[in-house]
Amino acid sequence: MRRSIVFLLFLLLPSLAMGDAGVLIPVTVSDYPDHSVLSLYRMEVAITIRDRIAETKVLQVYRNHTSRILEGQYIFTIPEAAMIKDFAIWEDGVRIPGIIMEKQKARRIYEQLVWQAIDPGLLERAGLEHEINYFSVNVAPILPFGTKRVELFYTEDLSLNQTKAFYDFPFEPTIYEEERADSLVITLVIEDKLPLKHFSITSSTFPLKVIQNSENRIEASFIATDFVFSEDLSFTFQEKFEDVSVELLPFRDIEERGEYFYLDGIPPPQIGFFVLRTAFNLKENSQNAEKPGNYLFLFDNSLSMMWKKLEIGYSALSVLLGYVGEEHSINIGSFSTDVEKKWKKSMKATKENKTSALFFLKSQYITGGTDIEQVLVALKREKHTIPILITDGYPTHGVIDYQKLLKMVNGLVPLFIIGVGDNPNKVLLERLAAETGGAYLWFRSWNEEKLKLFYETIGGGKISNIQLKLSPRNAFADIYPEMPKSIFNGNGVTYTGKYLKPLRKGNVLISFSFAGKERTIKKTFQFPEEEKTNKEVRRLWAKRRVDYLLERIRIEGEKEEWVKEIIALSKQFKFVTPYTSFLAAPRALLRPRIIRPGDPMLIVKADTSIVEIIAIFPFALIKKMVYREDENLWRVRFLVPSNTSDGRYDAILIMKDRMGNIYKEKKSFVIDREPPVLRIELPERVFTAGEEVLLKAFASKDTKRIEASIGGGLPFSLVYDARLVACTGIMRIAENLPTGKYTLKVVAEDFAFNTTYKEMEIDIVSR
Repeated sequence: MRRSIVFLLFLLLPSLAMGDAGVLIPVTVSDYPDHSVLSLYRMEVAITIRDRIAETKVLQVYRNHTSRILEGQYIFTIPEAAMIKDFAIWEDGVRIPGIIMEKQKARRIYEQLVWQAIDPGLLERAGLEHEINYFSVNVAPILPFGTKRVELFYTEDLSLNQTKAFYDFPFEPTIYEEERADSLVITLVIEDKLPLKHFSITSSTFPLKVIQNSENRIEASFIATDFVFSEDLSFTFQEKFEDVSVELLPFRDIEERGEYFYLDGIPPPQIGFFVLRTAFNLKENSQNAEKPGNYLFLFDNSLSMMWKKLEIGYSALSVLLGYVGEEHSINIGSFSTDVEKKWKKSMKATKENKTSALFFLKSQYITGGTDIEQVLVALKREKHTIPILITDGYPTHGVIDYQKLLKMVNGLVPLFIIGVGDNPNKVLLERLAAETGGAYLWFRSWNEEKLKLFYETIGGGKISNIQLKLSPRNAFADIYPEMPKSIFNGNGVTYTGKYLKPLRKGNVLISFSFAGKERTIKKTFQFPEEEKTNKEVRRLWAKRRVDYLLERIRIEGEKEEWVKEIIALSKQFKFVTPYTSFLAAPRALLRPRIIRPGDPMLIVKADTSIVEIIAIFPFALIKKMVYREDENLWRVRFLVPSNTSDGRYDAILIMKDRMGNIYKEKKSFVIDREPPVLRIELPERVFTAGEEVLLKAFASKDTKRIEASIGGGLPFSLVYDARLVACTGIMRIAENLPTGKYTLKVVAEDFAFNTTYKEMEIDIVSR
């Protein structure tokens, strides 16, 4: 599967084809991208990074070059630590933002709206539940020769690696050789309270033009036409600090009345949230740290590693071997359902031995499943090595239960793990590395700078048993991560939590071990009564809380209270989880769409979050709508001036939800004075009692209902018959009717409730 954030569109006509995220594929025409059928017309990427919190806004306009109506589905990948913030589609020039719903409900509503030819968009997690950063979006309809505009926002807290912050935007396709955009615009702004240094663009195909590069702000841009996506956009920067940096980012809104769901009920409003960042740059001891001398490289050669994973994993291994000096020792092994090593004992890291190791790996067959249990058992015997695992991390053979596998790491040496591909098993691999005091790297596309820093991490000084204590203790709650952490020098730990009341002085104590010495850092921060600047802080906390609950579910199994809390937090803070989806659809459906002048009733069905609707009509009229709880509808009567011409008009609905958000939607309606044109067709005028006769009626296209009756009897309906191109109904003449003349009455009504009556005299002869 692809991981580019360029949208993958399937033509959902008669069947779906599996494809890779990031390319536009007209699958009913070809299995490959065909820009003459479907193309990415315009793409804009706006990146804003403030204090290492990155927000990425993506706008894409894609064009249908065919005469067919299409439904589009695109699949994309975002970085592992990122979360979707917002999603929107555009309908008739109006932006329709998404709302969070339970996944099954959102899917059901989406399918209903597609059936009604209303423009919806649905964003949800794609694939299996472990694919934590795969998402899919469905949009319909894409009109013939038309365009569709979609917006997507996601945020990410950028972590440190060897004091550097990395940013990646996944452009590069992984199977098909080429994807392109007719127009591409990238803008970048980095702002930081700490001094910035060493801004470096590591992707050669994106020569960003640096507009500003000052101590606390970096600004750059890139514009291209007919641009081919051949690699990811990536860059690094550093924050300047010495020794240990501790930074607080608080958020508290005294006017907010949020309903945050917890296992013990709903807590009081006006809770504060915080992010506490630590970063370590302990230079006084780092030069004395000794690199381990015995490297064991274990490569996953199971079937799940085929294609791109195999290619990128092998390239990473080759480069890592190149970093190892001849004074060290190496060994190499492959694993699928069992583990096979090249040598019984390690060999000197000579050029010849490195070449022999790579040849051994190339000679191995790609076969079987992945047995993580066998790897851990084999590593129990390795007491003086540094294992480096290259895998996608999904156990399919032997022990596959995560909890049992994690119990097996007791006594193991630190594991250094590279998760390759679009969706390596972060949940398991990151825990295996953390539990043993090692490190984990997600390596989805080629980036040698990341690989080099990962290798330097292996030999760097370890900072162990990092613990955070906040006081007064009763002022803080729900702080993540919970457990003491071990990291390597040059990295950091980011904590998120709640503060339950404002504090003029909140005490922060961080203790850790480094180079055999215990150290303590003490800081005092104000946790303010009101601070609205760092809005993303509360979402970062909510995401950490949800990630914590999801990890417990994956390891311990699903519990109802955990699922309820995940759904509630997802709705409150607006991000997608395995249990929720984004649905972008009109928040109000206007009925009737066709009305008569006079004193009609306007009816609106709105989303349940809406608490107020103001309707603005095109004839200088503004009306506040009234909610009818028994109907779950909004209603208002309004006057259409008698001199208003027939035709299409727009009403503007101004809606406010319970959180105070304002939405503006344009709805069209038709003024129609003209009653339907109606013509009746009967085979003859004389009938026998008890006879059944086919009655045909021909009416205007806007006719909603046609009914007929004989002499005051029960009416029967006429429905459209495409074969006869007419509305038809069976006229059943009662058997007990006496001979005589009767009146056949037919009424036609259109959507504006204009009516036309037709009468026809018929003769009935009794039996």
